[in-house]
Amino acid sequence: MTDIIRTIRTNREWDTILKDEANTRGISINCLLNQIIERYVFSYRFIDVFPCLVLPCEMVKGLLEGLTDEQLIKEGQSAGSFIPKHSLFLKGLIPDLDTIMLCMENNVSQHSNWYQFQCHKINGRITMLLRHQLGRKWSIYLQAYYSALFKKLINLQIKSEIGENSLAIKLPKSIKLNTNNNGLEQVQVQNHSSPKNNSLKK
Repeated sequence: MTDIIRTIRTNREWDTILKDEANTRGISINCLLNQIIERYVFSYRFIDVFPCLVLPCEMVKGLLEGLTDEQLIKEGQSAGSFIPKHSLFLKGLIPDLDTIMLCMENNVSQHSNWYQFQCHKINGRITMLLRHQLGRKWSIYLQAYYSALFKKLINLQIKSEIGENSLAIKLPKSIKLNTNNNGLEQVQVQNHSSPKNNSLKK
C-alpha cells in the first residue's frame, strides 16, 4: 500500500480536540488521523447504506437480559446467516476465511466494539478469543452468530466455548498457520473458500 501526503484545512477547535486526544493516547496527530480515516474507510462509510445503530453497552446488556437463551440462539443464527453475506457483498469482499478473520479483527472488533479479538495457535488448532463486558448472553449470541456465519459463507463447522465475558472459537486442525516474510503468522485457507453455488451475487 502506497502512502501519500495530503494537506487539509480544519476548524481550530477541532484541531485542539485532536491534539488533546492524541496526547491522551500517547500518539501523534498523524497517527490519530490515520486511525480515524481507517475506521471510516472500513466501517463508517457503509452505515448509511447498511443502516446501523450505536448504542451504549449497558443498554445492549439490558436488552440481552430480557431474552431467553433460545431466543438469542435463534436471532444469532438468523443474523449470522444473512448480515455478513450482504455486508461483504456491499464492501466488494470475497467471502473466504482470510476475509472473515480480517473483518472479525478490524471491522467488528476495532471499529464496532463488539469484542476484543485475539488469535492464537493452541494444540495445533487456530483459536480466536473474543473478549467483552456484556455477559454470558452476549457470548451465547456470538456463538450462534459465528456458527451460522462460518457455515453459510464457507461451509466450515466450528467449535466454540462460551465464557461469562468471552467466546473461544476453534477452527478445524486441518487449517494451518503460515508465516509471512515479516515473521507474522497468517491463516492458510486452501479448500475453505466459499463454494460457487453460495455466491454473494445470489
